[in-house]
Amino acid sequence: MTHNHRGPLADVPAGSRRQTARRNGAALAAILAASGCQCGIPEQPPDAQVAVPAAVQLTRDADVALQAGRTSEALAKARDAAQRDPRSAVAHNLAGRAAAGRWAETHDAADAVAARTAFEQALAVDPTFWPALQNLGELEEASGDTRGAAAAYRRLLEAQPDHPEQPRFAAVIARADAESAPPPRSRRAGALAAGSTAIHPRASQARQGSGNGAEGKP
Repeated sequence: MTHNHRGPLADVPAGSRRQTARRNGAALAAILAASGCQCGIPEQPPDAQVAVPAAVQLTRDADVALQAGRTSEALAKARDAAQRDPRSAVAHNLAGRAAAGRWAETHDAADAVAARTAFEQALAVDPTFWPALQNLGELEEASGDTRGAAAAYRRLLEAQPDHPEQPRFAAVIARADAESAPPPRSRRAGALAAGSTAIHPRASQARQGSGNGAEGKP
């Protein structure tokens, strides 16, 4: 009997999502590996019933709720999963996606903060976990923080240089670099000249007044 399971990358951003079909034992081993569990899972017969850890089941349920648009339910389940397994980058990242989804609905800044915190928690577990890097970059970009988005995208491209959205990330990085670059020399010189012009007339008037006073003395 064959069962369909979401693969370990079920919580990657929509543009990079892929569905996989695996037997019970192989799917569970892959999901546990993705969630930070380093324990080996013995091979199971195809039809064997496998007890799924609570954190893994909660992560699956949160993903289903998120795909159905139930962001608050997804956030609660993902947070529960992350609490049960704090070393699960997948659970933290899923909590971030749910919070970001709720922010898109409510525009409540607290939801954006919660999403950012969850993505950072995922990266604290695994600094190269590229789905969290992409989600963090997209959150910062949507928030108007180009530099923050570029910082996340730089790390993403270090971990995943052949990412299919590399041109888009590179464009954001280039835009952030342009915004933070110092003005050209000619513009700096013009600004200095304008500043000098603003100061000199007052100094000149003071000198003229001093001179006129001297000339007016008997």
